[in-house]
Amino acid sequence: LSEIERQMYPNRIRFGVGIGKITTDINKDISIGADGPGYYNARTAIEYLKDDEKRKQTNAADIRFEITGNHQTSTMINTILSLMTAIKESWSDRQREIIWDLLEHQDSQIDTAKRLSIKQPSVQKSLSKGKYYAYKNAMDTIEKVLEKIRREDV
Repeated sequence: LSEIERQMYPNRIRFGVGIGKITTDINKDISIGADGPGYYNARTAIEYLKDDEKRKQTNAADIRFEITGNHQTSTMINTILSLMTAIKESWSDRQREIIWDLLEHQDSQIDTAKRLSIKQPSVQKSLSKGKYYAYKNAMDTIEKVLEKIRREDV
């Protein structure tokens, strides 16, 4: 989802992710006819995001998860996503460029500096001011939680 978000920037996209069983056969070409708790959870997530946008919530996330039978986990993930959105919205264009480069390549500040033709201290300064490490830690936490859910085979 982060990759799609980066590729579509500055356009904003809503993502409603439903985790749960799908009770119909999955047709990879069209979603019409899909049914089950996972599908309903995705619809609920999208509706929540639309309602938030209508109420002009500040720092409303563009991504929401709904998980069958696990309200606490859904709440935790969605709270982290809202905080990540607050961080992202504070980024300058330059901070965004540097942070997204580092997220995409998953390498060092020195390598990022070389790709962007800047010095490493400039990268560090942007990462620090952009709260990169808090953002990355939040992203990693969500990833770990989702891996655990997958292993529990919702």
